[in-house]
Amino acid sequence: MNRDEKNRASHQTMMITWAMLVASQAMFGVVVYFVKPELFRFGSSSPIFGNDILVILGAAFAAFAAIVASAIARSHFIAKAIELQKVELVQTAMILGSALCEAASLIGVFLAFVADYPYWWVFLAAGALSMLMHMPRRASIDSATYRIEE
Repeated sequence: MNRDEKNRASHQTMMITWAMLVASQAMFGVVVYFVKPELFRFGSSSPIFGNDILVILGAAFAAFAAIVASAIARSHFIAKAIELQKVELVQTAMILGSALCEAASLIGVFLAFVADYPYWWVFLAAGALSMLMHMPRRASIDSATYRIEE
């Protein structure tokens, strides 16, 4: 198997893994729907920060920090992958970055269950949308293997 075939196989594997991580975000919404269906009644005039402003602000800060950390971690591991010529670090960047984005989504699920926060879905949407930046790119894989001899 030559380098191009190996890179294509690595990219396909990473894309499948990433797609499943993104799809799992929808499952969080399904779980909340079955456990707390009252949170899906739109049209209530609930305050944006709910009844626990400090809890919501702390959760928002933690979710934002997780998303920022995911971008930093991805950049770091992609740079290391290129420097060390290790394609495995590209996969690490994708998984770690996606996991940190998923933390933002889980914070929203936590707020739905514990605080009955009606805007929990904003955290879920932020986590799911930020996962899009962690989609594996073939260029990153190629860059991490360009000096490896066939």
